[in-house]
Amino acid sequence: MNGTNVASDTNVDTRFFSAGITRVDFTNASTTSTQTGFWLTDIVIFDETGSDLVAGVDWLGEQYHVYQTLPTGDTTPEDWGLSVGLDSFALIDEINHDDNTSYIESSTTAQKTRCTYANTGAETGIIGVSINTTAALDTGTTAETYRSLIHEGTTETAGATITIDASATWKQSTDLYETNPDTGLPWTAAEIDGISGGVEYV
Repeated sequence: MNGTNVASDTNVDTRFFSAGITRVDFTNASTTSTQTGFWLTDIVIFDETGSDLVAGVDWLGEQYHVYQTLPTGDTTPEDWGLSVGLDSFALIDEINHDDNTSYIESSTTAQKTRCTYANTGAETGIIGVSINTTAALDTGTTAETYRSLIHEGTTETAGATITIDASATWKQSTDLYETNPDTGLPWTAAEIDGISGGVEYV
């Protein structure tokens, strides 16, 4: 933690049930009513089954790293309304969202907004790209839906439709693309640097 090893062990059987692990949770707990946030990075879990990511059998140490990049510019389309200012990307470029301080919004079917991102560098062995979004209802209690977008080359691909209702103040969602939707092949660093991502109201 923060560069210091606080726990380690070897040859520990983590299989609690004979059927194996079915779910892994990361959470924080408190003996008081006040909960504090915590952040995790570079966590890789591999069950050594299936044909995907076969190299995972040998995952050791920090062989894989999670790179996070934030919106740095606007591109077309840019249909969603802005809570303030003139730049969509500037309203959604926080690592931790700033609640209702800045945001983009829409209630019109098929409206889209996409943004560009900073280059990540010359990585190799890329095993996936994810688009992460956080959303909430601005007014009312009627559920609304949207989906994330990723665009590379000549192909725009939509993620799963996400429902936002009054029970969720803010809902975080992730769509993972293990290969480039434009080529069907593993990602290259140059392709990732050309990505734009965004959202569509559906």
